Amino acid sequence: MSERDEFIFVFSHFVKHYRDSGIGCRHVTDLWVLDSLLDDDSREYISGELKKLHLDRFYENMIRVIKNWFEDGESDDITERITRFIFDSGNWGIAGTHALAREVQNSDTSEPEKMRTRMLLKDIFPPIE
Repeated sequence: MSERDEFIFVFSHFVKHYRDSGIGCRHVTDLWVLDSLLDDDSREYISGELKKLHLDRFYENMIRVIKNWFEDGESDDITERITRFIFDSGNWGIAGTHALAREVQNSDTSEPEKMRTRMLLKDIFPPIE
């Protein structure tokens, strides 16, 4: 796997954690370090590949967050919202977000009311395991 493809893999994994349970500051720091090692050609390749995965806008937003945190990048609504989510996630993510993501992945229905009821029942009567 090339370094470029490794970055795409790492970023995709980053997105999975962000989406499914929340992430901590360490994840953002890791992304910052890896991104700082890229040259312009690599960034162009990575942007193209992330676009195919529909992750290009999120990548651009995370780069704005990184520039805001570690450089003199500006703060805006998006960087503030992402920063708040990351700080609220703590070290191990947000339990409610993790539970909702797990339920959506395992759900056999797309009806939100049924999904909410099923989640409530699982919280009240957890599986024996």
